[in-house]
Amino acid sequence: MTGSDPGRKVRGGRLTPNRRRILDRLLDQVLAQDEGMRGDYVRRCRERAPRLGFWLERLVLASAEPETFIDNSARHLAADALAARTDLFPRTLVRGTRFGPWRILSRIGAGGMGEVYHAERADGAFEMEVAIKLIRSRKKDLARLLEGERQLMARLNHPSIARLIDGGLADDGRPYLVMEWVDGRTLGEWAPQSGISTERFLSVFSGICEAVAFAHRSLVIHGDIKPANLAISRDGQVKLLDFGVAQILDAEGAGHSPSALTPGFAAPEQLDGKQVSTASDIYSLGALLHWLVFGRAPEGTGSRSEMRPVWAEFRRMPDLLAIANKATANDPEHRYATVNAMLQDVKRLQSGFPVRSRHIRPWEHLALWARRRKLAAALGAIATLTLVAGVSAIAWQARVVAQERDVARHEAALSLAVKDHLVLLFREVSSLSDDARQLTARELLDATAEAASDWLKDDPVTQAEIQLAIAEILISLDDYASAAPMLEQVLSHLDERSSPALAAKLYRNMGLVLHRRGDINGGFEMANRAVGMIEVFSGDHRERLSDALQIRARLARERGDWQGSVDDLHRARNLANSAAEGPRPVLARAEANLAANYVRGGDFHRAVEHMEAAEALWYALGRAESPDALANLQNLALVLDRLGRTEEAEHRFRSGIAIRTERLGHSGALAAAKLHFGRMMIVKGRFDEAEALIRPARDMMVRFVGETTPDFASTEIGLGDLAQARGHSPLAAEHYATAEKVFLDALGEAHPYTMLARAVKLGAVYRADGSDPASSFETVVDQLELAGPGARAILAQVYCERAVWNLMEGHAAAAEQDASECHKIRDALSLGGWRLIEAEALLHLAQAENGSADANDQFEAALARLGKHMSADHDRWRWFRRHGDTL
Repeated sequence: MTGSDPGRKVRGGRLTPNRRRILDRLLDQVLAQDEGMRGDYVRRCRERAPRLGFWLERLVLASAEPETFIDNSARHLAADALAARTDLFPRTLVRGTRFGPWRILSRIGAGGMGEVYHAERADGAFEMEVAIKLIRSRKKDLARLLEGERQLMARLNHPSIARLIDGGLADDGRPYLVMEWVDGRTLGEWAPQSGISTERFLSVFSGICEAVAFAHRSLVIHGDIKPANLAISRDGQVKLLDFGVAQILDAEGAGHSPSALTPGFAAPEQLDGKQVSTASDIYSLGALLHWLVFGRAPEGTGSRSEMRPVWAEFRRMPDLLAIANKATANDPEHRYATVNAMLQDVKRLQSGFPVRSRHIRPWEHLALWARRRKLAAALGAIATLTLVAGVSAIAWQARVVAQERDVARHEAALSLAVKDHLVLLFREVSSLSDDARQLTARELLDATAEAASDWLKDDPVTQAEIQLAIAEILISLDDYASAAPMLEQVLSHLDERSSPALAAKLYRNMGLVLHRRGDINGGFEMANRAVGMIEVFSGDHRERLSDALQIRARLARERGDWQGSVDDLHRARNLANSAAEGPRPVLARAEANLAANYVRGGDFHRAVEHMEAAEALWYALGRAESPDALANLQNLALVLDRLGRTEEAEHRFRSGIAIRTERLGHSGALAAAKLHFGRMMIVKGRFDEAEALIRPARDMMVRFVGETTPDFASTEIGLGDLAQARGHSPLAAEHYATAEKVFLDALGEAHPYTMLARAVKLGAVYRADGSDPASSFETVVDQLELAGPGARAILAQVYCERAVWNLMEGHAAAAEQDASECHKIRDALSLGGWRLIEAEALLHLAQAENGSADANDQFEAALARLGKHMSADHDRWRWFRRHGDTL
């Protein structure tokens, strides 16, 4: 530590309950070592966690000579640990011993946690081999803990994660866990073999990262990633073992952090007894990568002479070590934000791209580029010459090919090539810059568009292709404001001589842009034109038609044509399924768009099914961090929040925002993610964090989408919610009024979003100056009743808002009716968490004011449950408390 006296002897400090639990784990692991290895184990603990090491050293000495070495400060701790140890070492189990439906076959080994046995199913129901862990501790309520953990682990259905199958209590009271049997060797046994290539090492490590990333998305932290908890099966599949074991062992503690610790692989915050997060697993993965290279966990910087022989000639060792070093940074903030971010660096390393964890010099970039591009250079120089040596080469090539092939097919292929080459050039130029942040996508794309206008002024066809390709890239970056003028320029030059393929693509993209700008009818007309043109194309255009149908469906939904939207989406999904075997981007988008319809229709459970299907497709395609996949992740987080699964939603929001920020920068999509997450934080009472999310989101919406759009209006709703939660009704009314005007201008008087903004504005104005909103509320409710299934969630919110007003005015009977309607709709939509409990609290409060004998107690119970989801600092919760106190 900076400024400390290097000669000063570190003392153990205060023994907190969490430190006691960690020390007990560490003592188990030390005593499981051979006696000759215990001193080195303790030394490493002292180096990494001096205070814990201080106590551990004394406990190890106490275990050897307790009467001589136990001093007063450690006596009770050592005595407890040693008593537990001697009490929990019964005889080794013999073959044939039964554990419920399982029968022991043989003993595999023992460690700090307990003993491990190979077993089989013994009741004849079916055949299965398993591993049984007999845990060296007795825990209260184990059945409850196991049941909860099995439900948690059921989500971890991944080929690289060994499943937790069963558990219970042995006859002597010890807990046991039944795990999937992996027929193979541990990583510690597998790695020292000769003949394993560096490519295989990296492939195995990538598989481990994918498994951990999958678990993190399911809100499960491993907490003890190390070679002994990894296995390679006989068919070469890597398996991560013991997921859930650490959580069960720690379930009786006050923290939420697994603490089955292994010095060298455990993160510093674990050894310090702090709460463990996904960052702790990232540290362990970095330590594991170091171990794969050097054969040991990180202890300072290793030299090439210490590496496993297979790595001796590995060209990119500095990059590999940079990945490991970033992952094992002492400060969690300096590590990779997610396991996926680390995995992407490993994949860049495997694919010959520069890694993001190390700044490399331009000549190194060029060397990597040359290695990657050998095949491309042999097949043709189009990929590098198209824009570098002059975009006019595309025009020449187009004229040559056009003489030999069908014009429509040629133009479609040319457009795809231009787009791919633009993306390629963007990546390469960015990587060659000393500071990639100085070379933005805007600068590159603007310069390319300007050059195309100049160089290709005599070739308007190719010029239009390039402008359309640039606009598509801008759309993929969620920069609709910049894409619009480029598309409009191409549209202005469109005539009967233009390629039908180009025109269809232009109309499709204009539909997207107009949708985001709030021109729903104009966007639908453009998408409808695209669909009509593609339907009469000769040849197979199923994927292209599927994409256009999905855009038309989204716009149809916004126009209120619910059935037309559903029909288009099912047709689009069927086309995508039939276009080709295996996962396809267009199929992933179809699943996500179907999910969006189910969200608007209030069928959140079916929406989650389709979102998870889309998520699986993006992972199978290797595009889990693409803009489309991140949009799906964000929508899934939003739906999980509505279902009341707020912890899962928060995890996904944070993950998506971190990846977007790191990989894609500011955009309209990042703004939307920040907005939705900020509104979650409002409910939790984290007002400053919410404001730090929503205000930048508002600025990004202005920049990338425009301040006359529904997206911008949504940020004003968020700021209004924040002001209202803080009790600032006049300010809230101002924000809601701004949102209402934008929605009204963009979407019309009867749109549900306009009605929502009006309803919350009415409530805020009433609180601010007492204005009577009765007739306006009645109009809003009537219009929402006619708006169809897509408006049901908004209608429920308006009923709840009107119930609050009725209660404040003393109209208890009307309030009870409104609260009942709100609760009925939210329950039918499967809305959970604070939304459903708020409706219950309003209903019971109105019933209590109507004289119901039991309603007061029911209200207090509902308010107590609401307090677990909504902060006591939130204005709505305070309002409930004030009215409850008057009963």
